Amino acid sequence: MRPRIVIVGAGFAGLAACIALERSGVMADITLIGRDESFEYTPALHLCTTRPERLRRIMMPLVSYPCFVQDEIVRVEKGRAVGAKGSYPFDHCIVATGSGTSFYGNDSFREHAVEFKRVKDIAAIRERLPTAGRIVVIGGGYTGVEAASVLAAESGKEVHLVHPGELVLDSLSRSAARYATRWLRKRGVMLHLGQRVERCDEGRVVLSSGTRIESGLVILSAGIAPNDALLGKDPTLRADLSLASDVRIFVAGDAGRSGRLPTAHNAIIEGYLAADTIVARIRGIPAPAPKHRDWRFLAVALGRHSGFFTWRERIIPHPFVGLSKLLIERIVMWGFRNRVRLPF
Repeated sequence: MRPRIVIVGAGFAGLAACIALERSGVMADITLIGRDESFEYTPALHLCTTRPERLRRIMMPLVSYPCFVQDEIVRVEKGRAVGAKGSYPFDHCIVATGSGTSFYGNDSFREHAVEFKRVKDIAAIRERLPTAGRIVVIGGGYTGVEAASVLAAESGKEVHLVHPGELVLDSLSRSAARYATRWLRKRGVMLHLGQRVERCDEGRVVLSSGTRIESGLVILSAGIAPNDALLGKDPTLRADLSLASDVRIFVAGDAGRSGRLPTAHNAIIEGYLAADTIVARIRGIPAPAPKHRDWRFLAVALGRHSGFFTWRERIIPHPFVGLSKLLIERIVMWGFRNRVRLPF
């Protein structure tokens, strides 16, 4: 009987794992299960806030994958993934369910702020943008900085960014954080650093300092919450990304947060690692050595074209970072459409 491999989640990690398994030539029955009918290249969402016509470029119907099944998995237990439409037995399983927006237990965020996570969120932003005299972005991480920078450059609106750190991008190197903070200030973004948003009301946000900012559009990009409900009470991962409690189950991408940087590139690397380890097990050969998953070469866009590259603690400012990110987008989308493993 051929081994049965179930991949739960059809994002970056899930598609990478599926492609790696197909390209390996291993004789196995592969099932790719996703809740949505399309894949979304979410690293380009910030560009769609002012140019929504780009949305069609970053979406890919998943019916092009013969092994794809649209279903929502509700639990993984005893060698099977159970969904709303059926049950999928497995010998090996990869959970790559990604992440959602973290609301930090604040109901006012849910009620009055717009998430910045998926393609559907762009429609909500576009609906409010024309009448919003002022925009507030909550969160000065990777996504929040890119969204604030392009909105400041192209929307014609006053943009405020609220971040609890003393500099934006404080998960990167100190030099990267200083550079991005200076760039935003020079471009007129009003930075509220060392502060948190206590609550969102209708038409305003209230900061921890007591400051009130009137705003017709509040964008929440303050962190992610791993979609790890399927992993049970003990989601401890081994070095090869398998669960310590069940070595048949692997976790890749944001669902496991095994790396420090929750980037699409790292999710792809983890998808490949999980798939390669499963192939090695099926063939009875040594598993590949786990890769370092916090890839330190990043491209950070500031506005549509400019920005900087990072390598470990160094930054390289460049006027055409946007073009580089566009090239990466096209390469990844081409690879996913044609089911080709990328050289990551």
